[in-house]
Amino acid sequence: MRKVIHFWPVLVLILQVPIVIMSFKLLPSKQIAGLVGSVLFFSLGVFLANHFFKKLYTKSFAIYTLVGHIFIFVIPIFCLRMANWSTPFEEIQVMGLYASSLHSLSEKYYVLVLWAAIYDCMKIARLGGSNYFDRVKEMPESSEQK
Repeated sequence: MRKVIHFWPVLVLILQVPIVIMSFKLLPSKQIAGLVGSVLFFSLGVFLANHFFKKLYTKSFAIYTLVGHIFIFVIPIFCLRMANWSTPFEEIQVMGLYASSLHSLSEKYYVLVLWAAIYDCMKIARLGGSNYFDRVKEMPESSEQK
């Protein structure tokens, strides 16, 4: 049961999607809902990347997929929405690529982010949930370093 608590980042990633979908249904404007979705994906992505960094340092696959998702998809889609505020999202086009196509690629990449988070959460659970930097401090010094 204790190892299950290490999987909360996966739950956050999963719940984030229906929350964004609900914002499109509940908010009066699709532009505002898109803004809410972008801010949510950005802020939770940064928060979770920081979490995985603390737990696994650079040995985290989820860090790289989360940062990739933020810089390849979240920020560009957000910028496209802001730069074309009055244009319907389906009609926004940059260098021959429709914003909706970029969004579709983002959805597929997000599945990779989810799998990376599951993998890293399994590693964290196996390590007992301790932070990387705490584990490094606890490592005994070798006789060569003395």
